[in-house]
Amino acid sequence: MPKIPVIATVAAAYRYAFANYLRLLGVAWASTLVLSIVVIGLFMPMILAMEQGLIGGDPMAAVRSVGPLFLFEALLLLLLLIAPIGVTRLIFGRPVTWPYFYFGLGGDYWRLVLASMILGLMLIGVGIAVSIPIGILAGSAAVSAGPHADPVALQAQIQAQMQVYRPFIIVPIYAAMLFIAVRFGFFLPAIVVEEKRVGIGRNWTLTRGNSWRIAGIVVLLFLPLVALGAIQFAAIAAFGGPNYMDMFGVPPASLKASGAILRIYLDHGVLYGAAMLLLYPLFYGPFLAASAHAYRAIAGEGPPAQD
Repeated sequence: MPKIPVIATVAAAYRYAFANYLRLLGVAWASTLVLSIVVIGLFMPMILAMEQGLIGGDPMAAVRSVGPLFLFEALLLLLLLIAPIGVTRLIFGRPVTWPYFYFGLGGDYWRLVLASMILGLMLIGVGIAVSIPIGILAGSAAVSAGPHADPVALQAQIQAQMQVYRPFIIVPIYAAMLFIAVRFGFFLPAIVVEEKRVGIGRNWTLTRGNSWRIAGIVVLLFLPLVALGAIQFAAIAAFGGPNYMDMFGVPPASLKASGAILRIYLDHGVLYGAAMLLLYPLFYGPFLAASAHAYRAIAGEGPPAQD
C-alpha cells in the first residue's frame, strides 16, 4: 500500500475546508439544524432530569432514561450521517442533489448507517471488555475492606482506588477505540460513496500499513477541537459556571457540575445551535476531506477533489 503523507494530508484537508466553507455549509446546514434542535430540545433536558434524579437520591432515574436515551441515540445517528454523505460526494466531485438544502437519504446514506452501526457495536464491545478489569478492581477494594466495612467508608475507599487506577484504565480504552476507529472506520464515507459497499472489511484492507499514519492524522485534526473545547469550558467557568475538571470528580459533585453546564447550554440554546451550525464545515469538513484525500492516495480512484 502507498504511504499516506500525514502533514500533507492534514494541510490539504484544512485547505479544502476553508476554501469551500460556504459549499460545505450549504450541504450540511439543514440536517445540522434539525440535529441541534434535537440535542438542545430533547437530549440535554433528558440528561439534566436524569442527573437531578440521581442527585436527589432516585437511583431509578437512570433506569427510566435508558429507553428514551436509546431512541435519541438512534435518531442522533440517523441525523448525524446525512451531511457526511453530501460532503463526501462534494469532495469527490459527484453530483449533489439540492446542494444548498441537502437531505439525501439514498443508498449511500443507508450503507453508511449500517457501517456505523457495526462500528458502534465494535466500540461498545471494546468498552465492555475493558470494563472487566474495572469491576475486578472495585471487587478487590470491597474484599480488602472486610465483610463488616461501613458502607459509606467502603464507597469512599472504592472511589479513591478508582481515582488511582483511572489513568491505567482510560488510556487503554481510548487507545483501543482509536485502533478500531482507524482500522474499521476512517475510510467509510469515501468507500460507501465511491465503491457502493458497506466497507468495514474494505476499510481494514485500505488501512493496512498506514494505521499509525492515519492515527496521526486523526490526532492532529482533533487537536484544534480539543483546544477549542478547553477555551469553551474555561469561558464557562469564568462566567460563573462550574470548573470543567469537577466533571471528572466523584458523584454528586460531578453530576452537579455536569448539570450546571447543561443549564448554561439550555439558557443559551440559540447561540449554541448557531455555533453548531456555523462551525460544522470547520469541525467535520477536515475529517471528511482527509478521509477522501487519503483514500485517493491509496485506492487511486475517483476524480480529484475540487479546491
